[in-house]
Amino acid sequence: MRHLQRKPIIAGVTALSALGLLFQITAGNSPAQSNDAALIAKAKGIHDRVIKLDTHNDIEPSNFTADCNYKMRLTTQVNLPKMIEGDMDVTFMIVYVGQGPLTPEGYDSAYRQAVAKFDAVHRFTEKIAADNIGLALTPADVLAMHKKNLRIAVIGVENGYPIGTDLSKVKEFYDRGGRYMSLAHNGNSQLADSNTGETQGYSYNNGLSPLGRQVIAEMNRLGMMVDLSHPSKGANLEAIRLSQAPVIASHSGVRALANVSRNMDDEQLLALKKNGGVIQIVGFSSYIKTESKERLDALMKLRDEFGLPGGRGGGRADHGRFRAQSAVTEGLRPAVDRRGEDERPAQHRRRHPDGVGPGRRPCRHVLRRGVFRRLHRALPGPVAGPRRGADPAVCEFSRRNHREPRGSAVRQRGSQLQDLQPAVCRTDQRRRVRDLR
Repeated sequence: MRHLQRKPIIAGVTALSALGLLFQITAGNSPAQSNDAALIAKAKGIHDRVIKLDTHNDIEPSNFTADCNYKMRLTTQVNLPKMIEGDMDVTFMIVYVGQGPLTPEGYDSAYRQAVAKFDAVHRFTEKIAADNIGLALTPADVLAMHKKNLRIAVIGVENGYPIGTDLSKVKEFYDRGGRYMSLAHNGNSQLADSNTGETQGYSYNNGLSPLGRQVIAEMNRLGMMVDLSHPSKGANLEAIRLSQAPVIASHSGVRALANVSRNMDDEQLLALKKNGGVIQIVGFSSYIKTESKERLDALMKLRDEFGLPGGRGGGRADHGRFRAQSAVTEGLRPAVDRRGEDERPAQHRRRHPDGVGPGRRPCRHVLRRGVFRRLHRALPGPVAGPRRGADPAVCEFSRRNHREPRGSAVRQRGSQLQDLQPAVCRTDQRRRVRDLR
């Protein structure tokens, strides 16, 4: 079991660290760095050799139907045409259900939502796009599919809420393909306290519930990775202590750089390092760098001066300083959305010139900050690259600015792209606003 879990983690670290190296080089402002062609070539060589993966891609079942699916070039940040263009090999498709009431009715509703997402991934990989992508259940599956030049899907579960109080559902979710699971999202679950407990209060004294501890043991028994993104600090430290296998943080940030409750502080990062686990850095702007009070005040004055509307505010995930910051900065700089489904309000979507698709130049405003150089200097433990595979800034680019890959990129990937539909279906055009995750 331990052997089974370590292999995909190591593969992820290798691939994403290589991407991180490339981004550091690209982000450098000094002439010495920008002119060091040999080092850039070395980084690109690593990128070409390793298996590149995205450990957290939110999905909607409506995009996994015969008429509307990821074989098409949707406005979602991840789909098959974009994976091919960006040379991304593996995507963890996420069975996410938002936190609801801890009641039999709440658990039943959450379970049905989770099953719908499991079924959507199976339908896509087994029926709709079986010639293009496969569902991996083991590290060996990943290697075998990669050799066949297939894109690869793996399933992760965000929030253990849908299992209710039935421990047997952990195995059911594993049998359905789930290979990692977090015990909470935004809001305390029946298994663990959430990072939102810092402002809203904890249910289990900033830790795991008795059932949550049993779930950790069951996940270890099955070979299902424990994900630390979203639970509280105390719950994460307890999970690390209890787990008999390395854990992961599939989409988290660094609290020393951005003081947001769902980011991991040095104590958690050191514990993760000791455990042998890995963190993959989330590419959402407010989790990478928070604004100073002086800048927030200045931005607020600009809003008042120019009559700009307030930011999107959000829901359960937006709290405290993060809500205030998002509301102020949303309309004054390019939005960076970390989610697989691009569901920002229409006035904030696809308007900025820096937005790029997978495989293209990262958003300039992210690179200027030297974010990834600072991450590598600051983190005591292992550092993975940004989310979204080859798209570190996680931006959706405007269709009017879109250019297909040219030259060798077309020759190398043209055969893979020709069977995929370039259409954008009606489902993808809907504008939905949900909680930030």
